[in-house]
Amino acid sequence: MPVPREAPPLPHRVPVLRGRMPRDGWRTVAPALAVAILLPAVFLVPAALRSGTLDPAHLAGPFRSGFAAYWESGRPEFPAGLEAVVALWFRFHLVKAGVAALLLAAAVALTLAFRRRAGRAAAAGARARRPALAGAWGAGLVAVFAGLVLVANLQGAAAPFASLLPGVTAGGRGSVAADAVAEARTALAGGPEAHSAAPPALTAMLDGFARYHAVLLAAALVTALVLAVLTVRSWRRRAARATDSAGTARRRARPSFLLPAGGVVVALVLAYANLTNTLDPAPGLTGLLTGGW
Repeated sequence: MPVPREAPPLPHRVPVLRGRMPRDGWRTVAPALAVAILLPAVFLVPAALRSGTLDPAHLAGPFRSGFAAYWESGRPEFPAGLEAVVALWFRFHLVKAGVAALLLAAAVALTLAFRRRAGRAAAAGARARRPALAGAWGAGLVAVFAGLVLVANLQGAAAPFASLLPGVTAGGRGSVAADAVAEARTALAGGPEAHSAAPPALTAMLDGFARYHAVLLAAALVTALVLAVLTVRSWRRRAARATDSAGTARRRARPSFLLPAGGVVVALVLAYANLTNTLDPAPGLTGLLTGGW
């Protein structure tokens, strides 16, 4: 009697997981991808701008020639060559400020995502929190960098002519703009009466220099306000977490309190320095034309 054969086993099927990434995962991955794309874009995108033969990386020579022609023209309007240089420099700073603003937003979102992860990992111990805290610190540094780039380029976009002035002294006495720079320094040293008698280019220089520093003044004041709020919140949060004596609560609150508080002091000093240049730009402009800023 034939022995019945056993049926072959059915092939093993590997279950296919069709789940989606948790929402919390996207809150970290999405800003991380944005930071990875925008960080190099801050440098690459503005540098790709062109205007005819003008290149943002080589504007010093055309600007010196245009500045000399502007000073000698005695007219308030920019000559055509200088107008093209200033317009390209404005677009350069505007584009770079836009990319920096997007990078700042992405870096802040990434910092907050890592901080939330660190908070959830607190129950697992200090070692479990370290990767998230390291990520938060790294994203925070990117945010600081993006903020500095944003402010610097807002200054350049608000006063493109003034932001090009440091290059007018390059080349020394042999420069095509040397005579114009020397006359501008003489007019600045002569006080308000000499200012009014000088070519209109000097008025444009003074106005642009004041506007350039007014942007940094506003940024410094906003930064001081934000840091002051963070200082108060940090102090209250640390004090609320303390469960023992008041002396221990003060010791726990002091480190987090001092860091933003020190930032407030630095921001206010920076604001004061730019306030003086905004209200009285002549001394600062004189220093710039002698090789300083």
